[in-house]
Formats: sequence, C-alpha cells, structure tokens
Amino acid sequence: MRSTSKAFSTLRWRMVASYLIITVFGFAVVLFSISAVVENYLVNTRVSEQQRDLDALAWSLSSYVTEGEIAAIYNKAVEYSQKRSGRVVLVDRNGVVQVDALSSLNGRALDHQELSRVLWDGETSAHGFHKRNIDANVTGLAALWQSVFPKVTWDVYYVSAVTDASGGLYGAVLFSTSIQDLKDSVASIRTQTLIVLVAVGAAIMIAASFLANSVTRPITDLTKVIRRMGRGEFNLRVKVSGKSEVDELGRTFNDMSERLENIEHFRSEFVSNASHEIKTPLATMKILIESLLYQEKLDESVTREFLGDVNKEIDRLSLVISDLLRMVQYDQTEENLQPEYVSVDELCREATHRLMPIAMQKGIKIENKLEPVCAWADPVKLEQALFNIIDNAIKYTDGEGTVEVNLSKENGYARIAISDQGIGIPEKDLPYIFNRFYRVDKARSRATGGTGLGLSIVEKIVNLHGGKIHAESTEGKGTTFVVLIPLKPQKSDRSLT
Repeated sequence: MRSTSKAFSTLRWRMVASYLIITVFGFAVVLFSISAVVENYLVNTRVSEQQRDLDALAWSLSSYVTEGEIAAIYNKAVEYSQKRSGRVVLVDRNGVVQVDALSSLNGRALDHQELSRVLWDGETSAHGFHKRNIDANVTGLAALWQSVFPKVTWDVYYVSAVTDASGGLYGAVLFSTSIQDLKDSVASIRTQTLIVLVAVGAAIMIAASFLANSVTRPITDLTKVIRRMGRGEFNLRVKVSGKSEVDELGRTFNDMSERLENIEHFRSEFVSNASHEIKTPLATMKILIESLLYQEKLDESVTREFLGDVNKEIDRLSLVISDLLRMVQYDQTEENLQPEYVSVDELCREATHRLMPIAMQKGIKIENKLEPVCAWADPVKLEQALFNIIDNAIKYTDGEGTVEVNLSKENGYARIAISDQGIGIPEKDLPYIFNRFYRVDKARSRATGGTGLGLSIVEKIVNLHGGKIHAESTEGKGTTFVVLIPLKPQKSDRSLT
C-alpha cells in the first residue's frame, strides 16, 4: 500500500493526473455547454412552430364558436390532436372545458397558469413546461429504484385566445403535447458525444503518460545518479542530448559532478601529500633523536650537528604547517578580502625591500622597473603573493644573477612581471606548477626549503582578486611569472556585496 501511494505521488503521475483533470473538466464543460445550446435551440424551434400552429387553429375556430357548432369544433380538435400527437381542449372565458379531444374533461374548470395569462391577464398566447411522472408496472428492486428516481417526461402546454364574431374573447384553446422526444434525442447525442470524449480522453491520458515519462525519465535518472554520488561515486554523468530546461539541468549537474570528482581527487591527493610533507621531517627528527639516545658516548660536535638538523626539520615542519593553514584559510574565506585602491608599485618595492638581504647574501641583484599604478586589491594578500614569487626567483637563481620586477598597465590590469635568470622550468612541468605540493625538482626544492604550496597560495590570491597568472620559462635560461590584477572593482567581486 505504501509503495503504491509513493508511486502515485511521483511527478509523473501528478503530471498525468493534472492532464486528466484538465481534460475531463474541459470536455465536461464543452459537452454540457454544447448539449444545452443544442437542446435550447431545438426546443425553442419546436415551441415556436407549435405555437404558430395553435394560433392558426384558434383563429379557424372563431367561426365555429360564433355559430355554436360544437361537433365541428370537436372534430377539428380530434383531427389536430391525432396529427400532432397531443390533446386539444377548448375552454370558455371562465376556464370551463367545452370541448375535449379525449372527451374526459368536459364541464371541468381548469386553472393552468398558461390559461390564466390568456383569459385574465390579456395575453393572446402563452406556453409553459410541465414535468409528469410516468408510472411503470414494475416490482422488486426496479420499483424501489423508481420510487427514489422516478421516470419523468416533459410536456408543453400551449394556449391561444379564441374570439367570437364581434371580436370579444370567447375563451381559449389549450394544446398539450410531449417534448420528451427532443430531450431524449439530445440525451442520445450527449451520450454518443460522451463516448467519443471518453475515448479521446483515454488517448490523451496515454499520450500524457508517454509525455510525462519523457519529461520525468531524465529527472529519475538524475535522481539515481545523485543517490549514487551520495555514496561517493563522483565519476558518474547523466546523458544529455537536447536543449530543454531538463537537459540544461543535466549539463549543470555534469559540470558539478566533474568538479566534485576533481575536488575529491584533489582532496585525496592533498591529504596524501600533506601527510607525506609532515611525516618526512618527523621521521628525520625521530632518526636523529634515536641516534643520540643510543650513543654510549656523546660527542659534543656530533650532538650539536644532530640538534641543528633537528632544529632545521622543526623549522621546515613549522613552515609546512603555516602554509597549510594559510591555504585552508584562503579556501574557506573567499569573501575575506579587504580591497582598497592601493599603490601596486609601493607593494612591489616593499616586497623587494624585505627580500633584499637574502638576495644580497647570494650575490643576486634585484632591479625594479615600476610605473605608478593603482589597483583595487587587498594590500596584505597581494604583497604576500608578490613576496612568494620574488622569493622563489631568488631561491632558484644562482649567484651573481639578476631578478627583475616590472610593473605597467595593460588593458585595465596592473601587469606585474617577475623574471629571474635561474634554472628554468621544463615545458612538461609548466601546466602543473600551481598544483599543491607539486615540485619540478623534488630534491632541489627541499634543499631550498620549499613546501610546494607557495605558488598555489599565489594563484589563490590572484584568483580571489579576479586576476590572472601564468608562467613563461626556458629551461636553463630563467622563468618569468606574469600577474594581472584588475585596476577597478569587478562585478563579481564578492567583497563589494
């Protein structure tokens, strides 16, 4: 029962039910409206014709009334009644029956509303509808049914005024006849139309079912894929072939699924790399400390050397953790920029000034070629990015080399180009240098104290500003990093909202 209820509560069945309700309601309105119009037209046409015929009969009876020829009037009434399947009654001005085609009402006073309108209200003709129960000779359940729903037929009473030779009102002629045949004909038409409409409704329901299935099937498939994704299967995609809203939803889902897959892959790789980066200095420190612990005679120089190595590993571990925390902070607080119009050339000077002692120690010269440029940026984070790039340039440039920092305007951006004369980056490694923990030369990177996160942090900061970054390098000749920072706030700048 529960599964059945769930099946009928689906979008597909709700769509089919909606189509069916609309169709049935529309057909019902059309059916009863048309049948009512047809019935009214047929009834009004017949009533008009029979009223005209009775008016002609009343006029023809005037001469017989004046002469007192009751027998002729009776014959005329019988003939008219038989020809038109009805009953003619002639009454005087007091409503007393003078002639009855069936000879059963003679001498009785009639008080029908239609007679009153002609005899006492001054109308020349009138008609009215009367419902009459039909007693059928039935028994048992049929009799019980008839007592609750009695069978009826509809009659029409027509009345026309009859005048004498002087033009005075003598009385009126009343003609009663059934109009049930018209109603039965309309009911038959209504039944036949209903059968046709039911067939059409069934066809529409079947078509609606197929249509609803075509609309809901992609949604059902999407739901199944989402459930599987909830269990960690991020490599799933849905088939998209059209351009409808549902297809657009499928494309959006596929894009989201691809991003989630990439994020999951990156997360696994990040955890693995982070664990390795933290585990390596810990393992080194453990070996150094155990070596000291298990030595029977401690040599002071060896002890100092080992402790110095432990200190370096602690510094390295601290640097890795600091970079990890900074990266996580940038990942989780994308709206935490505090931009303002800043002098980018001053930020470049500040970054090079802080790194000048390290450069001088290696015999490296730093040259600034800076145009005055103002941009919409977070000064702390942008300086951090510049610091990281220039620091890398110094680390990978041999002594007596030069690091050059250029700043200019370019198509609405502040263009910062930082070049070195270092070892360069192989072409095959260029697409991956901004990946977290990626190292071109792992041995040399660790020797220079790198964590593999510096360029990832730089790229994150640049992206937060709505900027761009890329590297150009020739192996053995040096590398140039180009950073573009928008001069004005971007429409998508979240910090402005």
